[in-house]
Amino acid sequence: PFSCGLPSLAMADNEPSSHLSQQQWRDRRSNRLLPRLASLLVRHADVVSVISCISGLLVLLLLPALAKTTYISENALIPGSASPKFSSQDARDAARLARELLVLVHNSSNALRTMRSFLVHQLAEMGTDFYLHSFTPPKPPFSSVHFFSTPGQIIPNISYTGNVDTSHRAESLGTNIVGIARAPRGEGNEAIVLVTPFEAKSLAAGDALSLGVGLTLFRLLSCSAWLAKDIIWLAADSQHSTHAAVAAWLKDYHNPAFKDFPHPLDSARMGELKNQFLFEGDANSLLFEDTTMEDFKRAGLIAAGIVIMIDKGDGKLVSDSLKIYAEGSNGQMPNLDLINVVNHLAVWRQGLHMYIDTTAAMLEWAWLHIVGQILEKVGRVLAIFNSSWKFGLPASEYVRGAATLTSSLLYQALGVPRGAEGAFRDYQVDAVTLIMTPAKLMNNDIGHLGSVRKLGRLLEGVVLSINNLLEKFHQSFFLYFLTGPSKFVSVGVYMIPLLLLIITLPLKAAALCSHSTPTILNSNTNSSDEGAAVKLVTEAKSDISFFNPMLSFGSWVPALSIVCMLEIWAFLVAVFPVFVCHIGGTSDLKMQVWMGFGVMSFCLLLIISLTIARGFNNSWIEASFPDSTSGWVAIKASTLGLATMGLGIMSLINFAAALVGAVLLVPMCLSAYPLSYLHERKGLGWFFSAVMGPFLTILGSLPALLVVALTIPREYDQPHFTTLWGWSEIMWHWGSATYLYLFFVHLPCSNLCLCLTLYRCVSLKKMNFIAEREQSSVVLQK
Repeated sequence: PFSCGLPSLAMADNEPSSHLSQQQWRDRRSNRLLPRLASLLVRHADVVSVISCISGLLVLLLLPALAKTTYISENALIPGSASPKFSSQDARDAARLARELLVLVHNSSNALRTMRSFLVHQLAEMGTDFYLHSFTPPKPPFSSVHFFSTPGQIIPNISYTGNVDTSHRAESLGTNIVGIARAPRGEGNEAIVLVTPFEAKSLAAGDALSLGVGLTLFRLLSCSAWLAKDIIWLAADSQHSTHAAVAAWLKDYHNPAFKDFPHPLDSARMGELKNQFLFEGDANSLLFEDTTMEDFKRAGLIAAGIVIMIDKGDGKLVSDSLKIYAEGSNGQMPNLDLINVVNHLAVWRQGLHMYIDTTAAMLEWAWLHIVGQILEKVGRVLAIFNSSWKFGLPASEYVRGAATLTSSLLYQALGVPRGAEGAFRDYQVDAVTLIMTPAKLMNNDIGHLGSVRKLGRLLEGVVLSINNLLEKFHQSFFLYFLTGPSKFVSVGVYMIPLLLLIITLPLKAAALCSHSTPTILNSNTNSSDEGAAVKLVTEAKSDISFFNPMLSFGSWVPALSIVCMLEIWAFLVAVFPVFVCHIGGTSDLKMQVWMGFGVMSFCLLLIISLTIARGFNNSWIEASFPDSTSGWVAIKASTLGLATMGLGIMSLINFAAALVGAVLLVPMCLSAYPLSYLHERKGLGWFFSAVMGPFLTILGSLPALLVVALTIPREYDQPHFTTLWGWSEIMWHWGSATYLYLFFVHLPCSNLCLCLTLYRCVSLKKMNFIAEREQSSVVLQK
C-alpha cells in the first residue's frame, strides 16, 4: 500500500497543473521576461526597425573616428632590432644589373629568350639551387562552370599534372625562374618567398630595376649567417599575368610529384626548352643539366610572401612613396602584424611615405567635411569629461580616413585581389604586394641609388623580422578594415553596423506574420460589441503566443512560387556568360547579349509573377485566409527571409560584401510596400512607403543597373560594356562569392520588392474588405 501510494501522491501534485485553463497558461507565459520583450519588439517593429537601421548607418559613419592605431602584437618580430646590410654598393649593383638587362633586351631579336637566359646565368654564378618552372596559359574565365575552383586548380601546369597537351609551342609557355638559398641556421622547415614579376616583351625601367633589386638582395641573403628560414626568389613570368605565374608555381609547390609518375615532358621536349636559355653562340651548357632543368626543388613551409614592384612615377612626388596591396580572394586579409612591420620599417626606418589607395571623389564631398567638423567639435566636448574618449580627430583626417575605409571596404567586398598576393592567401600564406614609387622621374639610365638603397634595406628588414618568428602569424587580427597605413578598424567594431542592419529584417518579418488584429476583428467579433473587441485586441497584444500566424499554407504557395521562379531566373542569368563565350565576338557584344537576355527573361518572368499575384483571390486560395492582405504580406515576408539568409551566409564568407549589401538591401526591403494600400499608411509611414519604397526599389532593379552601367567612367579608353564584362570575368575566375550574392540574393530581393510595389489585389470583395477595415479601426480607436 505504501509503494502504491507514492504514484498517487505524485499524480495528486500534478493534478492541479493539468487542470489549468488555457487562459491561465497564457497568463503565466506572458509574465515571463523574454516573451514580454519579444511581444514588445514585435508590436513596435516599425519604430524599432527604423531606429536600428538609422543607428547602423550612423555607426558606419563613425568607423573612421573609431579606428585604432596599429601596433605589433608578436614580440618575436622585433622590427628594426638589427641593422640591415644592404649598402650603397648593393644599390649600385642592382642598378648595374638593371641597365645590363635593359640593353640586352632592347638589342635582342628574342627578348623573352634573352631575359630568361640572363636571369638563369646570374643564379648559376651565385652557386645556389635554381630551376625552371613552366606552365601553360590559364583558361578563359567563362570556359567552364567550375565556379568554386580556385585559380590554382583552374590553371593546368605542364610540369606535374600528367595529362597535359604538349602541343603548345615553347613561346606560349610561361616559365618562372626560381632560386633557393638554403638557411645555414635552419633545417629547411620554413621559407620566405620574394616575388619579382617581369614581362620581357614590354620590359620597363621599373621592372628591370625590381629584378636587379631582387637578384642583389637574394645574393646578399644567401651569404647571411643569421638566416634561419630558406629564401625562395621567384622571378614570375607575367606574360599571362603575375597571378597566373605565382598561382601555378604555388600549386606545384604544394602538390609534390613522385618518381613513379611519368614526366609529361620527354627528353626531346626538355632539350628544346633548355636551348632557349643559352645565349647565342654560348656553348657552355654545363650549367643546364637535365636534373637542374627538370627537378622541382622545394624548401620548407612558406611563412610569408612579398611581391616587389617598382613604379616609374611621374616625378611630382616630394619623397619616395610605398603603396601596399593586401587583399586576397573573398575579402581575406593577411595578418595585421605583417602590414605593421612593413609600415614601421618603411616610415620610421627608411623615411618612406607609405599610403593606401583611397576613393578620391570622396575627398571633395562637402557633406563629409561637415560630418568631420561635427565629430571634431563633439570630440573636444567629450574630452572635457573623459580624456580617453578620443573622437576629436581633425576633420581632414576623418575625411581621408573615410575615403581610405571606403576603398578598403569595396576592394574586399569585390572579392578579387589586386596583386599576386591573392595567390598566397589561397594556401593560407600571409603575403603583401609592395609598390615603390621614386620621387624623381625614372628613365632608362636608372640612377636613383638612394631609392634603391631604401627599398633594399626595407626588404631586408622585413625578412629579418619574419626570420625571427618561431610559428606562423597568429597574434594579431585577420579581420579588419584599414583607414590608413597605421589605422585600422577591428572586427569587434565594424560588426556592430551590420548587426544593427540585419536584425531589422527578421523582426519585421515576425511582425508581418504575427500581426493578425484585423483578422481577429473580422472573424471573431462584431462591430456592435465594442467591449469584446477591445478586450480581444488587448489580450492579443499582451501575449505574443496568442499571435497565431494569419498566413496559412495556401497563402505561402504563390509567394514561394514567385521566389523559386526568381531564383531559377537568377541561376540562368548567372551561368549565361558560359554560353555567350562560345558565340565569339568582342567583350562589348557579349555583355550586350548577356544584358539583353536578362531584360527579356525578366520581363517574361514579371508577367508570369503578376499573373500568379492576380490569382491570390481565386476561390481555392481565398478559403485559406479571410484577409486579402495575406498575398503581399507573404511576398514581403519571403523577401525579408531571403535577404536575412543571404546576408547572414555572406557575412561568414566575405564580411565586407555583407556590409555593403546590407547598406543597399535592408532599407529597400523595409520600405517596400504595395502602392494599392497606401491609403492605410499615414504620416511618416506614408512617406517611407510612397516615396522611399519605390525610389529604393527602382534604384536596385535591373533597368536601373543597366542605366548605372552606362554611366560608369571608362577605363583605359574601353567601352562601358567591355569594362563590365571584364569585372564579371575577374569575379568568375577568382570564384568570388560576391558574384553569387549579386545574382542569388540582391537581384531576386530587388525584383521581389518590385513585384511587391506593383502588387494589385483584384477582387469583387475588395471594397467590402476596405469598409470592414475602416469599421475595425473605429472600434480600435474607441
